[in-house]
Amino acid sequence: MATHLEDFLELSCGELQFYLKQRGLPSGGTHSDLAARALVAFEHKTPIRDSAESQAKSLQNEHVELLRTCGIKDPLSMVDWEDCVTKWPHTNIGQIFSFILGKKAFDTDYIGQYKIRKAYSYFKSGFVHTVYSKTIHGQDKVLLFASVTPSQRIREEPHKVWIICKSPGEILGAYCSCTAGYSQCCNHVIALLYKVEFANQKGFTDPSCTDKACVWNNTSKKDIQPMKLKDMVFQSHKVVKENPSYAINSKEKQNFDPRPESLRVVTEESKQKFLASLRNINPDAVIHISYAPPTSDDVPPSLQIIADDISSKNNGVDADELVRQFLEQLSFNDSSIKELEKATRDQANSSIWKEQRKECMSSKVITAKRGWEETRSATAEF
Repeated sequence: MATHLEDFLELSCGELQFYLKQRGLPSGGTHSDLAARALVAFEHKTPIRDSAESQAKSLQNEHVELLRTCGIKDPLSMVDWEDCVTKWPHTNIGQIFSFILGKKAFDTDYIGQYKIRKAYSYFKSGFVHTVYSKTIHGQDKVLLFASVTPSQRIREEPHKVWIICKSPGEILGAYCSCTAGYSQCCNHVIALLYKVEFANQKGFTDPSCTDKACVWNNTSKKDIQPMKLKDMVFQSHKVVKENPSYAINSKEKQNFDPRPESLRVVTEESKQKFLASLRNINPDAVIHISYAPPTSDDVPPSLQIIADDISSKNNGVDADELVRQFLEQLSFNDSSIKELEKATRDQANSSIWKEQRKECMSSKVITAKRGWEETRSATAEF
């Protein structure tokens, strides 16, 4: 039972609209609007207006209209279903998202979050039972039928779900026996679609792996057994969030080439042909060729290079004189500081940045080294 805004946001538009219609409230707007309106209705304890009989009649009328639109008989009364995975439609994840957004079951942000939403959790948790299929001859259509375990009352009768698709994978319509099923896109319907997409992705619909596919289809359902809370294993299907930070001048940007792959290799012949055609079109055309500027000479050398240079030129000179000459070299003007900042912006990907940091010691390292030397000296005296 939904009690917080996050709970209502997990429901599809059809489920939210049914919740609001029961209470005589407006059922239009975006998914977020419906969730917020349903939460307000819950907090104000808005009573249900329609009787159970009138609700059932309204839903039945919608079901009849759905069957008429799809041009089929009621799949719930059909027999002779086939347990054959190779006859499933080749539905992919893009077609599932297109169906969800087309039915306005969720907002577009659902696409980036689908692995942490309820429908995917139903599929991963094994709530979708064995899926059966039936080919509608002469119409190039396939019917899928399965039972889906209720998420809140797993010991109750499972929901009955059917989906009609074209053989290539396009989803034409769907139904679920839950209260929101007549919207054609509740979480139980989407969970069944995820199972079909998973089978296609793993190659189970390939005729060459019939035995393996049938075993998977019949054993993917999980039996939930009661147990103590301390023995339960809680699992959350999380999406790995990629780090959005990236280098300003990354290698990917440097190596990016917008040209088609067939045009990336330019021969001298193709170059001359291009110039000749350009000359015919516009004899006065001017071509501007630009080159990346070389690294500025104002970038100061690293401390290691300065020290090595002074040492090589002053053999036999005492340490005080070497220090004096070294300190004289440590004078930087505004231009050199600016060029050094520009040359080391990419930090870890910059050879200049690595060279400048060589033999450098931070205050933290100096403090640690001094403490180590003091400890070693005290130990030696002891």
